[in-house]
Amino acid sequence: MEIIKLERNLQLLLRQIKLNRKSSQILRLKDNEYRFIMITGLSNIIGKLKEALGETTQTLEVVTIASRFSSVILEFAEEYEKALRRGVKIRICVEEHKPYEKAAKSIEKLAENPNFIIRYVKETPETIVAIYDGKQAFVALSTEAHTPDVKSLWSNHPNFVTLAHAYFETKWRMADETKK
Repeated sequence: MEIIKLERNLQLLLRQIKLNRKSSQILRLKDNEYRFIMITGLSNIIGKLKEALGETTQTLEVVTIASRFSSVILEFAEEYEKALRRGVKIRICVEEHKPYEKAAKSIEKLAENPNFIIRYVKETPETIVAIYDGKQAFVALSTEAHTPDVKSLWSNHPNFVTLAHAYFETKWRMADETKK
């Protein structure tokens, strides 16, 4: 059964890569227009994430861990609200946990908007990712919550974005609906 699931996920991923290749050909993007950037330091990462969210027009998809979730909700609450007002659909997949009280209040407020959806997975995600409009992706290089030398890899390369999106969709399908 597990092998069948993996085969289906692999086939889906391959189809998505082919579609992204076709769309990049349509846009006539050249390989030198794609970037892979290592971002170091928490403030630099937060700045780049906020910049990407500010430019997002359609979707934000996130897989994260409990130890980062509450602090991210508090740090990005204002940006999330602005994005929701612009019509951005925000989907977050996080491991089951009880968020900090202040974060829980922000989550309640954000969840009043039907475009803000949280789902919960039973196990800690192996990787932290964020995908913006299906055009750029961030992957945290450590799931440790409070490391001084935190790093993240950002790219707008379609294959990188497709891999991140496929990971998100796999976790999303495994997750339970928002707890109320």
